[in-house]
Amino acid sequence: MKNQAECTPTGPLREIALPTRTRCLTCECALILTWTEDGVDYHWLDEEGRMIGGRPPNGFPSGYHVLNHLSRPGATDREMAAYSRISAAKALGAMWPWEHLHMPAPTPPNTLPVPECCGSPMQATRDGWLCRVARRAVVPYGGRS
Repeated sequence: MKNQAECTPTGPLREIALPTRTRCLTCECALILTWTEDGVDYHWLDEEGRMIGGRPPNGFPSGYHVLNHLSRPGATDREMAAYSRISAAKALGAMWPWEHLHMPAPTPPNTLPVPECCGSPMQATRDGWLCRVARRAVVPYGGRS
């Protein structure tokens, strides 16, 4: 691996326009590009700031209210079976059956040239270009290292 002193980006260091919105392929809700705290990566969150979509059925406020309903005195065999299946899955770390991870719809690809450093294309971050090899310093958009 090359050290930081040898990093010399080549090519245009201009900012590329990353898409900021898309929709979830599962539930069609709006998703917003959200940078990680360090600004090096991003993820897609819904307008409530969640990576997971879905609501409990029948207006229940939470999944635990659903479980309480399914295990109430007088519950049917089918409801008790659902309680067992859902509570076991939840205890093992699964999501609620009505939940899903938001799946962002494809966005238009970047068509601008991407600069290179240390023999690899650089990574676009919130604040500039990052050498994928050294991963030490972000070169600000429009600047030089």
